[in-house]
Amino acid sequence: MPTITEISIPPEKAVVEVADVSEYREKGNAAFKRNAWDEAIDWYSRGLKASGNVSKADRIVLLRNRSAAHLKRGNAQAARKDVEKVLTLDSSDAKARFRLACALEALEEVESAYKEAKKALVHAPKDKSIEELMVRLHVKVQKKAEKMRSVGEMLRLALDKGVDMEKRGKAWNNLLVLARENAGGDELLKALPKLLKEDGFEVTALRIVTEMGVKNPVGVVSVVGIENVTEKLGVPLLRVKCGQDDEGSTGETVCAAQSCLLQILTALGGGRDATREEKDASISSNQGVIDAVLKNVLRLTTSRIVTAEAREAAIEILLKNVDYSALFWAENFLNEGGVERLLEVASEIPELEVESQMKVTSSTATLASVTLGKVYDNLYHESARKKFLEEVEAFCRSTAQFASRDGHLRVAAAITALLRGPVDVGNQVIGKEGILHMLVVMADSEDTVQQKVAAEAIIAADSGRACVTSVVDEKDVRRFEALPANVGPTSILAIQNPAKSFSWNSSLQAWLARNELFFAREIVILDLIFRAAMKKDKVATLIGSATEILKKLYTSSDPAVRVRALVGLCKLG
Repeated sequence: MPTITEISIPPEKAVVEVADVSEYREKGNAAFKRNAWDEAIDWYSRGLKASGNVSKADRIVLLRNRSAAHLKRGNAQAARKDVEKVLTLDSSDAKARFRLACALEALEEVESAYKEAKKALVHAPKDKSIEELMVRLHVKVQKKAEKMRSVGEMLRLALDKGVDMEKRGKAWNNLLVLARENAGGDELLKALPKLLKEDGFEVTALRIVTEMGVKNPVGVVSVVGIENVTEKLGVPLLRVKCGQDDEGSTGETVCAAQSCLLQILTALGGGRDATREEKDASISSNQGVIDAVLKNVLRLTTSRIVTAEAREAAIEILLKNVDYSALFWAENFLNEGGVERLLEVASEIPELEVESQMKVTSSTATLASVTLGKVYDNLYHESARKKFLEEVEAFCRSTAQFASRDGHLRVAAAITALLRGPVDVGNQVIGKEGILHMLVVMADSEDTVQQKVAAEAIIAADSGRACVTSVVDEKDVRRFEALPANVGPTSILAIQNPAKSFSWNSSLQAWLARNELFFAREIVILDLIFRAAMKKDKVATLIGSATEILKKLYTSSDPAVRVRALVGLCKLG
């Protein structure tokens, strides 16, 4: 009697090992009768993995039974794989043919299911279950044939520009229904490239591609060409500026294209309900297609001819798929230069107004930060994390190499993004020689753009997630004390958490008093005051000064300033 290999089972599912393959089968059958599909699948799988020689007959029975359990559980693809293995062992097995036909029916491949049912009937001509399946499938095949005839007619109406727009619209909606019911077949699949090029129906075309892509992702990508979908996602900025697309229709197209790509990528990864093992197998077999799709999306992130909404949609696609629970594309992202691209996006500053500027919104940099953080979290090898840091350092060096104002601004913005995403990397970068000095000099500049960008970087460094002790050491305090009275007030942001490193002394208090008028003119300092309000026990001196500053700000002619000053007074109170 063969011995059983030791099997590791979670404590809550621990069972007593059995000594014979037939006992595995019997226990699986008992679980099946109780409708415990997962338990039945587990027992059949144990029987197939049992040590020793499992006979051909036992293997066939176990695979067939596991296929039935997979069908009951709703996993038709797994059921199909099991019975296909049976048929390689015995092509005349009628039960396996029957199960294969059932699996194909569940997968909506009714023509193939009908053919398999006919073959099963040849080997078991008196089997009532097979006869009933044949009748059911015959009806479905007839209905699909009728729908296929209507596909040709609907395509003709949808693509004919001479047809009334109302009729064309109905034809497009009918095509969408046919795609959703998987009734379009090869004819609709081959027509997808033409449908995507039809002006005025881009959103419906993308929805048709989505419906077909969920069921046949590889086929859709190969026929359509992923560039066609990413072009719709990009929605070139030139078309919007020339009035060919208004902003509303552009946003709808971007959403449809993003949804299309996400659904196709999910299908390529095995689907939403796939187990980890099934996901890994699907990703491995579809890796080439997945890479092609995501590389196109990655290139879109730094394109200068797309709208800001399209750029954010592309970044969101990457964000959802770099994680281990999705397509685990983090290392590929790193190897394809994704770090440099997203840092380029995150360091885009609208106030610079350069010719090669990318369109961004107020949330684009944050989205890039989160994505970089997600990528870094999913790099499990030290060498990969080291490469990530090297990519960041290379970006900072190349951006700031000419010591220009724009270069320093971009580096500061990139540091802010890192401190809001992969904090460990941000800490290492801001701790490099010269970086902190650069930020302080920018904060002390009379240039409001430099003040703002530097202040954001310093605030991010001391946001509670990162700790930059060099910002608050005594040397910096002495440097601030020596500054002339007309320096930019935002330099004080660099010492906003003094209790960590030093006590407030008389010279620092004098510096605060001396620069009071500058504080009153700078609305950015309110962020400092609000932060101080959360640390009353540690920064009492600053709070005392802040009250007077807020009173002065409340006399401002700007209502927005007055409102913020009032909120500040309430917090301090």
